[in-house]
Amino acid sequence: ADMVSHAHAWDRQDQRMRTQAAAGPHTLTYKPLHLAKMTEPFRHHGRATWPAVCIADYYGVQRITQAVSVSGTPK
Repeated sequence: ADMVSHAHAWDRQDQRMRTQAAAGPHTLTYKPLHLAKMTEPFRHHGRATWPAVCIADYYGVQRITQAVSVSGTPK
């Protein structure tokens, strides 16, 4: 059940990011989706930058930023 939930969340985010990238922005927001032991782009408080570079390349944009919640803190 957890994997199905994570897969649906990933599919929704992937579609959102593809739609945004197709609209032309140079920066996309990314909400961390902690799946098993997959490397997240903002792990270690953003010190590990290579995952974010890979994700930006994948979507054809210059960079990604971490999505921010309503309270102003990263999601």
